[in-house]
Parts: sequence; structure tokens; C-alpha cells
Amino acid sequence: MAHTTDIDEGGEIAAKVTYRVFDEVLDTCARFVGVALSNGFSEVVVAGDHGFLVRDPQAAAGGVGGTDAAGGGVTRGLRYAAGTAAVGPELLRLSASMLGRDGDDVYVPRDTSCLAIQGGARLFVHGGLSLQECALIFLSVLPGKAEVAAEVLPVFLKVRPKETALTFKVQVVAAAVKQPLLIEPRAIVVKVEDDKGTAVFTSARVVLNPSTAEQAMSVTVAATGRGSFGVCLYDESSGKLLAKHTVQVEVLGDDFGF
Repeated sequence: MAHTTDIDEGGEIAAKVTYRVFDEVLDTCARFVGVALSNGFSEVVVAGDHGFLVRDPQAAAGGVGGTDAAGGGVTRGLRYAAGTAAVGPELLRLSASMLGRDGDDVYVPRDTSCLAIQGGARLFVHGGLSLQECALIFLSVLPGKAEVAAEVLPVFLKVRPKETALTFKVQVVAAAVKQPLLIEPRAIVVKVEDDKGTAVFTSARVVLNPSTAEQAMSVTVAATGRGSFGVCLYDESSGKLLAKHTVQVEVLGDDFGF
């Protein structure tokens, strides 16, 4: 089970600045569903508790009166009042018998408003009998029947076209991805090949992890002398050639027979 309270913790920011927090929570749920299904689960259920209202700070009212706060006959909160007192038409009465219990009746706002309290309602609050207060939504996700190719981590090489030493550095770059949790790490090797396609150098295994930011890793490679060499990037597991760049090696001075 995965559990997040990001909406609760980011509500005030979301109301005043941006709705980005909602998109992030939905993206988190989507990543969880994808990972669960890819690991063999046959069904994933996504559920939420009752929702909130993001109130327009310019247009939303501070709340309805509904009861005589000074009367002392009711207990008041943002979402309901309970007790015995005269109430206004903007509140709906839920009798104790209707609720299946003894005790006082309960009164709730008829629309998406809330009861006025000292200091006023916040921008991110529960409403009255709005839909998000009365219904819990459950989304059941099953694996699709269509075969979808798994996304792989895009990688490429950065090299200089000319080098003046037999040993030099190249960069292996992993591109940024939107959903790192849905993409497996990628293992690669870098090879230097001569003009006949024979590998004269093979690097150690390099593992690149997916991230939302581009990542670059330096790899030191070596040539065997002057001339033109191909710097090649290979996927380790499949042996597939991912990228190849030509580098002209022009060693200064004598190469001493190398």
C-alpha cells in the first residue's frame, strides 16, 4: 500500500499560488500504478478520502451564519453545527433519528460553503454537503491487453573531434525523463575501435540511473596511436550499438612505437 498526504500538507500553497500540487499527486498515483502492474500485480485500487474545496480568495464568501453564535445552544465548526437552536435557511437539518442515533440534531450548509467562524475560513477547507464530502471515489486499474514496449533510458555520447593524447575523456549522457520510477537503470560500455572496426579499448561497465534531470558521466578511454578511431557506446545487456563518433588522434611528438 502507498499512502500520501501531500494534498493535505500543500493545500494552502496550492490555493494561493498554484494547482501544481494536484498534478504532482496524480503523477505519483500514476507512477505507483505503473510500477505495481509491471511487478506482477493483477489489480491496483486507487482511493481517496473526502476532498477539500479550494476557495477563490477574491470571490468566495467567508462562510454562512446559519446559527446564533451567541445563543449557546449549538456547537459550531466549519462544516457543521450540532445542538438545539434556531437555524437559518442556508443550513440543512439532519435529525438524530435520520442519522440512526440519539442526541442532538446536526446542521450542515446546503451548498459548497462553510459556516462562518471567528477569523474566517481558510482558502483550502472542507465544504458542506458537496460531492467530495459525500462520495468516496475508487479507481480500479487492470493490466491492459495490448503489448506496450517498455520505455528505455535514452543515452548518448559527447566527444571532441580531435585529441592530442592517447588517453582522453568522453562524456556519457543520460537524458532527462518525466517518470524515472517507470524506467529501469541502463548499463553501458564505451569502446574505442580502429579503422577496421576492431576494439582496441573497452571501458568498465557504467550504470546510469533515470532522473528528471540530465546526467553526464566522464569515462576515460585510450587509443593505440595516431589516426582515426571510432568511439562507440554499447548497451551492455543487448550488445546494441547506441552511438558512434569519429575522433582524430594527433599525438604531439614521437609516439615511441605505440
